[in-house]
Amino acid sequence: MPLGDFVQPGTISKPLKIGRAGRLLFGVGALYYFAWLIIGRESLIHSNGVEVGWWIGAFFALYYLPDLFVVGLSRPWGRWPQAVALLIATGLLVADFWAYGSGWAPPLAWAIFTFMAFFYGLIGLAFLLAAFLAVPG
Repeated sequence: MPLGDFVQPGTISKPLKIGRAGRLLFGVGALYYFAWLIIGRESLIHSNGVEVGWWIGAFFALYYLPDLFVVGLSRPWGRWPQAVALLIATGLLVADFWAYGSGWAPPLAWAIFTFMAFFYGLIGLAFLLAAFLAVPG
């Protein structure tokens, strides 16, 4: 089911214990990353270089952004959210070079931080809810 194609309600059975445990682990992991983002935001925003963990998280969030729109907002927009996010990031990168003379400055850093905090906070809560409510799929 690429990009969140839906099937008729009631055609997928509820998850078993291992499915619920997996959802619980993913939810806890996403919320842990969310907490790591919040605690370490100063090192992301006001630094000259960025740790590899930030870029891995940003890439993962960007890759799964269309699925967040399809499932979370019921909007089957395909890969357009990724294109818009990259266009905004490029505009902020140009603004960083223009205003600060560097590719990594507060406008781009705050945008990436906000994007990742929103993504991982929402995904973490969604997985926890899916685990507790035994949501199929």
